Amino acid sequence: MGRKELIKKYQLRITLLLHPSGMNTNHPKYNAYEPTDVISEKEWNRQKKTYRVMFAPLSINIEVIEGYLDEFWNLWKNGVYPNQIEFRETVFDIFQEFADALQDCKAKEFTDEEVYDDLFQQFQTKVDEITWDGSKDWERTWDGRIYNDILKEDAKKIESQINRYLRKRIKHGLELTDNMKSFKGCEDIWFEKNKSQIGHRPTPEDIAKTKEKYNVRHPIQEPPVQKGDGELASAMNLIKKQKKKIQALEIRKKKPETRQEMITVINQCLKKNGKCNNEAVGRLLDIDGETARRWIVEDFGLSEYAYNPDFIIKHRPPKRK
Repeated sequence: MGRKELIKKYQLRITLLLHPSGMNTNHPKYNAYEPTDVISEKEWNRQKKTYRVMFAPLSINIEVIEGYLDEFWNLWKNGVYPNQIEFRETVFDIFQEFADALQDCKAKEFTDEEVYDDLFQQFQTKVDEITWDGSKDWERTWDGRIYNDILKEDAKKIESQINRYLRKRIKHGLELTDNMKSFKGCEDIWFEKNKSQIGHRPTPEDIAKTKEKYNVRHPIQEPPVQKGDGELASAMNLIKKQKKKIQALEIRKKKPETRQEMITVINQCLKKNGKCNNEAVGRLLDIDGETARRWIVEDFGLSEYAYNPDFIIKHRPPKRK
């Protein structure tokens, strides 16, 4: 069974649990029980986080999962379940089974050619919108350039997924179809669009020379520190150290080696609410957002530090004003 069919199967099963008499009809046990147990909103939100972590690395829309969970929660509040044991078991059993099935499917998805077709379609949709040479009017505006950069970033993420898929097929001795063999990524597409102007594909030496010229013409100036201002000097030294660490990670473009290095990256990639921005971590380490979350949660055990608001408030050092 392919991934799409698997998802449809479990979506149908979950829908039947939520709406056994039909979508527009109340559950037959609606208000049938007066629950003897109490589950607080705070406790349920913690439970929902568990399910989000469970499905985060499985490439499925978390909002859909949360929507189902909210519907189950609504059934609990309206007396469909006699006690919290039955409620928790009903929710846990179906979602754990769903997650396990997705995990098994993910481990074997490189054998399914439909997975490649779906990824390629996503990639092509992004590529068709991108302007590669600034020829489109909307790309000449500031907003247009930002939008174009976002499209390119999204396309590169999908390209990374395609490359992982192809490597797995090759590793396991599976044949590549003609479409797979002819796949061209963002760099190849850009070169084809611009080869009449540049004449040849840029070499690593060309890229290095370009970076060197740019750094000479546009050196990064550090703001001057006034003598006698000890607190400012200390702050500037700390900023410089942080910059060096991040630059080192950017140069390495690989997985941090220690928890402290990962914490340094997280602290540089925070949203306004204080939680970690997985996509920002991905851009910093040259990986996709899902991989960044998997490293944080599974490999470094920093889920609490990165995503738990209560932990963040209590334990993360406040920003200097």
